[in-house]
Amino acid sequence: MNQFWTDPGPQPRDLFAGPLADKAPRPEADARYDVVERDVRGFSISYRVRDNRQRLWHVKIGPEAQTEVVASRIVWGAGYHEVPSYFVERWLAVERKRGAMLGGSRFRPHDPGLKSVGPSVRGRGSRIRSSARRNTAGWSR
Repeated sequence: MNQFWTDPGPQPRDLFAGPLADKAPRPEADARYDVVERDVRGFSISYRVRDNRQRLWHVKIGPEAQTEVVASRIVWGAGYHEVPSYFVERWLAVERKRGAMLGGSRFRPHDPGLKSVGPSVRGRGSRIRSSARRNTAGWSR
C-alpha cells in the first residue's frame, strides 16, 4: 500500500503549492516554450516543451487541464503519491519559428523514471508506472 499512499501526518499539506512546494521547478506564465513534440490524438492536445532553462515539460491543453491539477492536489493532500502539476493560464508555444499564445494548460515536469506500460483500459492514453520509489511527497529529485 505504501507504493500508493503514505500518512500525510498531522500538518495540513499546502494544496495551492502542491508536491515539493518550493523545491520543484515551476513553469513560468507568459513565458516562451519551444515545442519538442505535439500529440493531437485523443481528446486533448498535448505537448512536450522545453523552457528557457532547458527543462522538459509535458503540457496538456483542453477543458480538463485545470480540473486535473485540482484533482491531483486533492489526492496528494489525502496522502496519495502524485507527480507535481501546475496550471498555467498563458504561455507562448514556439514551433518552427512561429509562436502562438496558448492558455489553460496543465504543466508537468518531465520525469525519466516514468514509463508507459501500454494503453489504458478504455484504450485512450497510457497507464504510467514509475520505476523509482517516491518519497512522502510523491516525487523525488
